[in-house]
Amino acid sequence: PAGDHDRLRLRPHPSLALLESPYPLLAIWQSNQPGAAERVIDLAEGGDRLLVCRPLLEVEIERLGAGAYRMLRALADGARVGAACALAIADESGFEPGPMLGRWLSRGVLVEAYL
Repeated sequence: PAGDHDRLRLRPHPSLALLESPYPLLAIWQSNQPGAAERVIDLAEGGDRLLVCRPLLEVEIERLGAGAYRMLRALADGARVGAACALAIADESGFEPGPMLGRWLSRGVLVEAYL
């Protein structure tokens, strides 16, 4: 029911991992994949916030912005949806949580809703 939205929680897929680093983890990982072109990676090029998940057969790795990372971290830690969205918006001005939630639900990153 609409009145329960503030109490709703979303459980992440059991394989979900969230990584935050001052180093370009995604570039490092990509450069070490079979067939990747040789590349020099400058560790000063900036950090990453990554979603790593295997909801089906393939590992999915996605770079997240500050708001999306904060929201998904909060949801994974058991926060209610409204509170997680508020944290995300506070971290990233203009962040719109609705489309991101829809994407994570459709891809199987978030797998269960509960009160």
